[in-house]
This record gives sequence, C-alpha cells and structure tokens, in this order.
Amino acid sequence: MADTLVLYDATLDVPLAAGFLGWGTVIRRSSAERTFRVANTSLIYTAETVTIAVADTGAAADPSQAATHLLSLDGRSFTAGLDLGDLPPGTASSPITLRRVTPSTADTGAWTFEVVAAAAAFTAGSPLPAEQTVL
Repeated sequence: MADTLVLYDATLDVPLAAGFLGWGTVIRRSSAERTFRVANTSLIYTAETVTIAVADTGAAADPSQAATHLLSLDGRSFTAGLDLGDLPPGTASSPITLRRVTPSTADTGAWTFEVVAAAAAFTAGSPLPAEQTVL
C-alpha cells in the first residue's frame, strides 16, 4: 500500500506548491513561519499514529537545520516533532506552523531540510460520506 500522507495548504484543499517550505536566502538572527496541514488522501485507509518532524538533508550545518525548525499546532508552543494522532480517510490535520529561527552564529550556505510526516500503519476503515470529506 502506498504512503498517502501529503503536506497540504493550510486553507486550500491542494498539496503544497513546490518550494513552499523553502526559505530562500535568510540572514542570521532572523525567523519566519509557514503554515500547512498533513492530509491523508486515501479514501479507504486510516493513517494511524501520525507524526511529523523536521529532518536534515544534505551537508551538515551548525546548528543543524532540524534544530533551527520547530513545529506547533497552536502557534504558541513549539517543539521538534508533533503527534497528530489518527487521520481517517480523506481528512487533514489541524493547521501546523513551521517556525525557522536562525541564530546569529549559524553557518552560512545552502542548507536543506525536509518535513517528514509518517504513519505507524495504514488500516482499513470506514470511508467518510462524500459530504464529510475534508479534502
């Protein structure tokens, strides 16, 4: 079975545009935020115990890109990873805020990261009626 978790726009029912979570060139001692959702696009499988976190990709940076990015469900309490619980077929999580905080001592360069959403399992569930489908 294919992984059916997709990062979605926070307000529109569409997958994130390419580069949406990219920051471009940033300066030291700065911060920024982006908001999105995690969607289970399957119409028949429940994504169980969904988690989301930031992972480093590419060359090592000091501090790591994962350490400079935090996630929040309420926009106030930020952490390195979130437990989103179960996502029934055709639904999306509450909005998630990704916050970048670049310290004044950060290495310069083209550093990369990825936001990883994963489910412990996908199990067959009752599909939602079309009028209740969030996506």
